[in-house]
Amino acid sequence: MKLPTLLEQVVEWEKSVAGRLPDWAAPSGLILGVTEDGDGGYECTPERSITFARTGGDGIHFAWIADRRGVSDDLCEAPVICVSPMDFDNPVRAVARNIRDFFSLVFYGHDLLLNNDFGSREHYEKALREQEQYAAESPYLQTWGEEARKLALEARAQFGLAPIDDPYGYIRQVRSEISDLG
Repeated sequence: MKLPTLLEQVVEWEKSVAGRLPDWAAPSGLILGVTEDGDGGYECTPERSITFARTGGDGIHFAWIADRRGVSDDLCEAPVICVSPMDFDNPVRAVARNIRDFFSLVFYGHDLLLNNDFGSREHYEKALREQEQYAAESPYLQTWGEEARKLALEARAQFGLAPIDDPYGYIRQVRSEISDLG
């Protein structure tokens, strides 16, 4: 099964701009690439998925729901899931209809939505305000945050990524459309 060109392009772009952020940071905020057999290494990862990104914390990873035999699935259009092994009640949830939408969410700064499952819009908005306050007060983020924002703008332009108008609503809709995650 061929990897989507967009994933390959983002990986190459990140390599080309790597010197603009500290060694431990990536412009996408993710560790990108399919490794080994692609299953993510966790029991809760669905058998028919292919992991392509990791957050680097708590085993959280992102994968396509796909036919691993490569018979019919086009990974460019395969749904994207978040697998959060430490979320024992809900470890697997859909987050995007396809890889393009996933990277739109990533480069428009919606990682909070991608990595978490919020029970309501209000809970999400509260967490977003807390994240924004933390970022504003953190000398650690102030040091490299502006460069990360510039890189996100570059990625949006280079890869033709459009914003998703209502990210919270979008993810809720995707979850209602994609219920078979196993």
